[in-house]
Amino acid sequence: MCKRFLFFLITFYSVHLQAQTGIGTTSPAVKLHVKSNGSIFRLEGSDHAYMELFPQGSSTRYGYLGYPGASSTSLTLMNQFSSGLLAFGTNNTNHMWLNSIGKLGIGTSSPTATLTVGNENGTIPGEITLNPTWTSNEGGQLNFKRSLSGSTVDWTIDQFGTSSSDARLRIFGGSSETKGINILENGNVGIGIPAPTSRLHIYDNETTGWWPGLYLDGNSATSGTQIYMRNNNDKEWHIDLIGSAGANPNSLNFWNNVSGSNALSISTDGKINMNTNNGTSLEITANTNDNNGMVVLNPNTNLHWNDNWHEYIMFRKQGSTLGFIGTTTNGTAIFYSSNSDYRLKNDLKNFKGLDLINKMKIYDFAWKENDSRMHGVMAHELQEVVPYAVSGAKDAINSDGTIKTQTVDYSKLTPILIKAIQEQDIKIKNQQQQIDALFKKIELLENKN
Repeated sequence: MCKRFLFFLITFYSVHLQAQTGIGTTSPAVKLHVKSNGSIFRLEGSDHAYMELFPQGSSTRYGYLGYPGASSTSLTLMNQFSSGLLAFGTNNTNHMWLNSIGKLGIGTSSPTATLTVGNENGTIPGEITLNPTWTSNEGGQLNFKRSLSGSTVDWTIDQFGTSSSDARLRIFGGSSETKGINILENGNVGIGIPAPTSRLHIYDNETTGWWPGLYLDGNSATSGTQIYMRNNNDKEWHIDLIGSAGANPNSLNFWNNVSGSNALSISTDGKINMNTNNGTSLEITANTNDNNGMVVLNPNTNLHWNDNWHEYIMFRKQGSTLGFIGTTTNGTAIFYSSNSDYRLKNDLKNFKGLDLINKMKIYDFAWKENDSRMHGVMAHELQEVVPYAVSGAKDAINSDGTIKTQTVDYSKLTPILIKAIQEQDIKIKNQQQQIDALFKKIELLENKN
């Protein structure tokens, strides 16, 4: 009886004098302070049970926490007041807010999406950490359900890896990671392939039809699309597609920032244009031992073959034709042609071909490379007689110390040989006339005797 009376006095003192109630404690710190070693609080109803929030009187319920229906199995936190927020926090500081239309803000009282994390000024970071979803190979995971119309599969973003070499961030649709993007820990990115072996590895896993592995679609009316490549010395190349009218309209171009030149252009009509400031414009190296030819020129038309000017290769200087390599009549043999039109020449002079021929020194020599023997001239000696048949200078060397060879165009000697033959023919004819005259004299003398 005394214990009950004592409990009544303590409770009366707590409720009426301190306006605080303690259950399991004689020193309540808040309006209701429950202290227990077991279950602390229980709400039990015949159909449903929940805790209502009425911060501004009995007519303004802000929300409730509980099971809203008799058959409900989901615990619901609802903000029912049309213009208010439910706030949750620690140490008298709010950290999470649920507004009246169901948007949840963590770190912000003004959520702009279904879930907004962090505030706009950055003082509370917008960070989300997803712990592993499996104890072995799968890390954090985000799942995106497909749309109500149009979509056919769900999408997933997760981390996966059986070892450090294949650990990767995956973005894929459905159940196959080959239909998405994989990023390895070393920075390699794979599209359509789980184990990319380069910085960007694109694999086309389509088994039917033809599909582009990479498609660049530009929206600029002047520059089209571009690809930039740069090494660690800041030497840059870029490939672009020019779509506007200009020197190379609708052409694929290869540029370099060293010379600032358009090194190679391929136009839509199949023309290839190379323009370089120094070095070799085109070099082809054969990597096989076949006899199919390093370059094959195969015209598929008979146009102009009978005119001896069906050209295979044209040679020009600043737009003016110098000559070409083509075919003879009916395309039966190769025709090496050089300019010789009378309209390009003046100051015609005679010369002595035999004198020039006799000044040329001809040798039977062996090549140092393989000891094979040929007949020919020494370039610097011929240069003294016929300069235009020789290129280069005697004893010239390249910047790396190698020989800068002189070359000879033996075809340039043909006119001299023809002239020498003509001169010899005249001499032979003159000599023949003299011989014929001597024979007549001898015949007359013999007839007199």
